[in-house]
Amino acid sequence: MTRCGGVGPLVATGRGLRAVAEAGLDRAFVCAVDMPYLSPDLIDALAGPAERLTADIVLPWDGRDHYLAGIYRSALTERIAELVRGGQRSMRALAESVDTQRIVMAPQRALTNVNTAADLPGT
Repeated sequence: MTRCGGVGPLVATGRGLRAVAEAGLDRAFVCAVDMPYLSPDLIDALAGPAERLTADIVLPWDGRDHYLAGIYRSALTERIAELVRGGQRSMRALAESVDTQRIVMAPQRALTNVNTAADLPGT
């Protein structure tokens, strides 16, 4: 696998979804690596609606979008490639260009994104 650091999560998401599609699967849960409290309960809360809805992306929403804690259709690989070719690198650009549904949730620890020790609850 070729590494391509510094281009943001959209390129990596496209590569991951391509692998999911090649495995014959329709959807994948996409998450950031800096979410230490992520739980199966959060994934389950998104998986049910993702199965019922025809949306391309299903995201948790607790007052803001969490692009790196959502369920994405593997068919988005071409749309991602188009965005990248056009100079876009943000997950927001993808979510705004396809059918994205948001599941309203109360703020919860599972959605905590930790970039520094100061981001940890209680520090």
